[in-house]
Amino acid sequence: MRHRCILRLLASPVERVRSAIARRGAGGVARSAWERAVKQREFVWYALKLADVESRPLPDGYRLEEVGADGVSVLEKQESIPVAEAREWMTDHGGRLFIVFDDEDDPAFSCFILPNSQPLDPAPNGVVEFPEGMVCLERSFTAAHHRGRGIPAPAWNQIFDRLKGEGDRIVVTKVEVSNRASRRAVDKAGFHEVGLMRVRGDEPGSRLKSIDFDLTGTGIDEREMFDRLAKNLGG
Repeated sequence: MRHRCILRLLASPVERVRSAIARRGAGGVARSAWERAVKQREFVWYALKLADVESRPLPDGYRLEEVGADGVSVLEKQESIPVAEAREWMTDHGGRLFIVFDDEDDPAFSCFILPNSQPLDPAPNGVVEFPEGMVCLERSFTAAHHRGRGIPAPAWNQIFDRLKGEGDRIVVTKVEVSNRASRRAVDKAGFHEVGLMRVRGDEPGSRLKSIDFDLTGTGIDEREMFDRLAKNLGG
């Protein structure tokens, strides 16, 4: 069995296609490719007005730090984002990495703030640019043995309080509709649902189907900013 697994890993893409056809037939392979192409996923966009943010303390024994490119290797202790990708986000997109450590310097929580742009498959050229004054929260991750301690919401609030002091006005993030745990977390942090994005196909190669923003009842009056974001997304 082990030798078969190794051979499958070493097989070329052509050989894998031939193998799939042998198992499922050409029709089955074509049907799977078609299903991936038409598969639709939905993401909720959330926004928070930074003027409304007040810093909150982390649980006892934890501290928040911003980590530069020279310290990004600490992510190897987590399963959040590959170190090489994190460095790319920092160098190519102005990404800022924030990490919550415990008293023993164990990374308990991490997230990125992207102030300029973000790799996003369905966007034109695979990158979405953010309007001036808007930043994006991405890749929030809590290590398994630190979950359930209420770390993300106060960590985000401390980060957002810093951003407010630097002149940013709006922070956005997106969560897949089916990810209920993450949606509850951003709700708890004070975010408002402001948009729904529908994407067709799997990554890489997915395409934007629709993007609609509605700021009604959110207290956010940055309509022009979200119109520009929708345009940058390809809407």
